[in-house]
Amino acid sequence: MHEIKIGTLISAGNVKKVMPKLVQYGFESFSITFWETTGDCNLEALANDVKEILKGTNCVISCLGVYGNPLMDTEKGQSTRTSWEKLINAAHLFNTDIIAGFAGRLTDKPIEESIPKFKEVFTPLAKLAQEKNIRLAFENCAMDGNWKTGDWNIAVTPKAWEMMFNAIPFDNIGLQWEPCHQMV
Repeated sequence: MHEIKIGTLISAGNVKKVMPKLVQYGFESFSITFWETTGDCNLEALANDVKEILKGTNCVISCLGVYGNPLMDTEKGQSTRTSWEKLINAAHLFNTDIIAGFAGRLTDKPIEESIPKFKEVFTPLAKLAQEKNIRLAFENCAMDGNWKTGDWNIAVTPKAWEMMFNAIPFDNIGLQWEPCHQMV
């Protein structure tokens, strides 16, 4: 039986300010997140800050995440794709083996039209992650989308998950399960 840790998401920009307070309140696990891109964040310096804050505790970094749309061929989309790669390469600095985020979506297209682009973008990322013993976890938040239209994410229904996992059949990909999203 595994012990469940009490955890939360924390924005990378708030780590130094907020994480020490949360540790004092009994939080044991943190998912460090970025919105759309890691930008110019120095991941090595961030990892050193995290290690210093968590020194002497039993706290862990459960995952690193970037929540943008990596399927779009825009500057933001490219930055999100690059951020997935950067986080995969930096995971060891945080003693985590999970990188999470949105699977992305071709804006305002049905989910099935995004699958070829999903395969194109995530096959090399899944291979890189596999080489580094990293798992990729896709957030299941619909972000106000549905099967026919949306802006952010295709990983929103069991049928979509099956299509995604068939498109890139790697053992190191799965879901970042957020149960409250299923209430939508």
